[in-house]
Amino acid sequence: MGFVLLVPAMLNGQSGFSASRTLSLENCIQAAQSLSPEATIARKRLESVYWSYKAFRAGLLPQLQLDVNGPGLVRSISQITQPDGTLVFAPQNQAFSSASLSLSQQIVPTGGTIFLQSGLNRLDVFGGNGYSQYQSRPVLIGLQQPLFRFNELRWGKKIQPLRYQIAEKSYLEELEDIAITISGQFFDVYLAQMTLENTRRNLAVNDSIYMISKGRFNVGRIAENDLLQTELAFLNVQAQVKQAETDLLKAETNLRISLGLPDTTELQILPPPDLPWMEVDPLFALAQASLNRSDYVDYQVREAEANANLTRTQRENRFSANLSATFGLNQSGNTVTEAYSQPLEQQMATFGVGVPILQWGRAHAQIESAKVEQIRVQEQIKLEKRRLERDIRFQVMDFQQMQSQLKLAAKADTIAQRRYEVAKNRYLIGKIDITNLQIAQTEQSSARQSYILALRQYWLAYFQLRRSTLYDFMRQERLSAPGLEDQ
Repeated sequence: MGFVLLVPAMLNGQSGFSASRTLSLENCIQAAQSLSPEATIARKRLESVYWSYKAFRAGLLPQLQLDVNGPGLVRSISQITQPDGTLVFAPQNQAFSSASLSLSQQIVPTGGTIFLQSGLNRLDVFGGNGYSQYQSRPVLIGLQQPLFRFNELRWGKKIQPLRYQIAEKSYLEELEDIAITISGQFFDVYLAQMTLENTRRNLAVNDSIYMISKGRFNVGRIAENDLLQTELAFLNVQAQVKQAETDLLKAETNLRISLGLPDTTELQILPPPDLPWMEVDPLFALAQASLNRSDYVDYQVREAEANANLTRTQRENRFSANLSATFGLNQSGNTVTEAYSQPLEQQMATFGVGVPILQWGRAHAQIESAKVEQIRVQEQIKLEKRRLERDIRFQVMDFQQMQSQLKLAAKADTIAQRRYEVAKNRYLIGKIDITNLQIAQTEQSSARQSYILALRQYWLAYFQLRRSTLYDFMRQERLSAPGLEDQ
C-alpha cells in the first residue's frame, strides 16, 4: 500500500491557466487541489506519514548488516591477572580488528528476534614475542525472546496501518476543505460579476428613464419631484456600479491568489451547472462516513492505544523473563585457514527472571490509572461518535433545505425579472409612476442576488456534505484523489 503523487496533465503548470480566462467551478477546484500551497502542504504531510509507515514495514522484514571494526591500537600499561591469581602491571602493545555479517528477523507474534551471524576477529600483539591470531565464527544462530512482556511489535503492526489510513483519509478531507474554500471564492466572483452586469444594465435603463423623464417634465406631463426622483435613482445606480466594480476586483484577486494566477489574468466565470434533485438518505450518509472518514479510524487507533497502554502497564509490573540462546561453530588459529579448520561447537543459553516484590502499591496505582484512562477514552469516543453522527444528519437536512430554497429563489428570480420588464414597459407608456418602477427594479436586483446567494449556499452545503462523508452523491461513488494509488 502506498501512493504516487501526480499533477494531472490538464493542470500542469500555471501558464495554461494564465492563457485561459474562462473558469468553471470544476476546474477551479481541480486547480486548487493540485497547485495551491494548501494542497502542497497536505501532500507533503501524507508523504511524510507514508515514508514513516514504509520504514516501519521494512523493519519487519529480514535485516542484513555488515559490521567492520578497523584496526584498533592499544598501547598502555595494564593490570593483568597471572595464572596463579596474582596481579602484575605490564605493558601492552596490540591491535585488534573484526568483521561480521548478520541476518536478523523480528518475530512479530512473540516479540523476539532470531539471527544468523558469521564473523572473523584478528588480534596482533607487538613486541619481541609478537604474534597474530584469528578467531572465527563460521556460523552462529541465536534467539532473543522476552517472556511475559509487552509485545511492542504486535501492537505496532496493528496500529501503524491504521495511522497510515488516517493520513490517507485526512488527505482527502483536506482536499475537500480546499474545495469548500475555492467554491466560496468562485461564487464570490460569480456574484460580483452578476451584480456588476445587473447594475450596468440598470444604469443604462435609468439613464434612458432619466432622459425620458426630462422630456416629460419639459412638456409638463410629470412633476419636478418625479424628475428629481429619476435623477436620484440614476446617481444611486452610478454609485452601485462603482461599488460593484470594486467588489469584483477584490473577489477576483482572492481567487487569483488561491489558484496561483498572475494579477493580470482576466477572469470570466462560467455559471455553475444545474444539479438534478438529489434525495440523500441520512442513514446512507452515515454509513459512508463510517467507511470513509478519518475520524472512525482515529477512534480505532485511540482505543487500541488505550488497550496497549493498559497491557504495557500490566506486563511491566508483573513477573517477566528473558531467554537468550545461541548455537554455532567457532575456532581460532594463527592463520585464517587454521581459524576455519575443524571448528568447534559454541553454545550459550541464559534465562533471566524479574519479579517485583515490594513496590508500595505503585504497580496497583499504575494499573488502575491505565484502566481509568481506557474507560475515559472509550466514553470520549462514544460521545464524539454521537456528535459526529448528529452533525452529519443535520448536514443532510441543511442540504435538502438548500435544494428547496434554491428552487424557490430561482422561481422568485424569474418572477421578479418578468415583473420588472412589465413595469418598465408600463412606465414607458405612462401607465405607472416612477415609484412603482423603482420598486420593481429593486425587487428584481434583490431577487437576482438572492438566487445567486442561494446557489452559493447550495453548492457549499453539497461540498460540506461531501467532505463529511467523502462520498460524491452526484456521481454516486466514493471520493478518490489524484495522486493516491494503492500498491
